[in-house]
Amino acid sequence: TEAGNMVVPLHAYPAIDPTQLPTRVDFGFVALGSVHRRELPIGCGVNVEFEYTLEQLEYSGILGEIEVGPMHGVIPANGHASIALLYSPKRLASARLVLQLRVSQPNFSPHIFEVVGSSQPGDVRKRHLKTLSSTALQPDLAVFAHATAADAEALADGLAADVADADEYGENRGSTLYDDIDGSFAGTATNEMQR
Repeated sequence: TEAGNMVVPLHAYPAIDPTQLPTRVDFGFVALGSVHRRELPIGCGVNVEFEYTLEQLEYSGILGEIEVGPMHGVIPANGHASIALLYSPKRLASARLVLQLRVSQPNFSPHIFEVVGSSQPGDVRKRHLKTLSSTALQPDLAVFAHATAADAEALADGLAADVADADEYGENRGSTLYDDIDGSFAGTATNEMQR
């Protein structure tokens, strides 16, 4: 300028904070046949909305085990958009998905993150054993149509006492009823293999 000051042009633009984005989303161990959901929020703290796009880079697993959506959308001004991550294992193995997030802002470096999940053997069996043991404690009153309410209560009390005795027996041996069942099956299989 004429006063001897130097004018330096500065260009500023609104941006989202990429440090809030994870590099890995781990579902951990999930039972076969069940569905776990996580939300990945993408926030915007400025008064401008941004468009985003997700692109799949790598996938290992059965098609449909890990689902992501929506794959593109708008991050509202002073708000956030949520990306749904679903994991439903269909086999006893791990699944891995690598995604790249692009945001329509100047100088945004694509953000790469992975989504992983694993299934664990025995989860379905344990869930069914708990269901079976809880239904065993509820007598079918249709079978005892002529029974009185007192008879039904006595039957339920007797079943509950039997289960409690079995669990107490397992605790004295350092295991539970379910461990005894697992051990007896495993022992039978081992004895069969040794023959």
